[in-house]
Amino acid sequence: MSVSIDYTVTRNEVWRWYWRQWKEPNGLWRFHVGIFVAVFLLCLSAGDVVFRWGGIASGLKPEGLGCAILIGLLSVLWLPFYPLIAYRPGLRSLSAEPEGLRLRRGSSDCTSPWREIASVNEAEGSIVIANRNRNALIIPNRAFANATTRTDFLATLRYRLEQAKGQPAQENDAAS
Repeated sequence: MSVSIDYTVTRNEVWRWYWRQWKEPNGLWRFHVGIFVAVFLLCLSAGDVVFRWGGIASGLKPEGLGCAILIGLLSVLWLPFYPLIAYRPGLRSLSAEPEGLRLRRGSSDCTSPWREIASVNEAEGSIVIANRNRNALIIPNRAFANATTRTDFLATLRYRLEQAKGQPAQENDAAS
């Protein structure tokens, strides 16, 4: 048996999720630093050959260092805006089925098996279902008719995820 919910998400909710992900100790900031360092070093090493501003091999010039920093910063400054640009508004329908989550938006229909789901958490008034690749489904509280419906939906999600991971479920089978 599956349980379903229809909901919409705002860009503000997407932004708040992204910011939470960024500031966690093992968050997205680590990827941003890694990208900056990689691009910075690539610019320094390519500075001799491509840009003729000096680089690691011929001695660093101030304009070479400045350009490498600027290009490194530009490579990461756009990243926080990507989720906001890629986000497509509209009504979504999420079904928690025994084999996985099924998400429908317009004519698009995709299924994620439970083994691809990393966690089901509550954050800032939303249920957040995170995939292993750090993508997430954000289900705001306003999607539920009442607190009981929300609690039951959350319990079902957690029960199915625990079942898929082979852990003992804390809810009884009636929750599914």
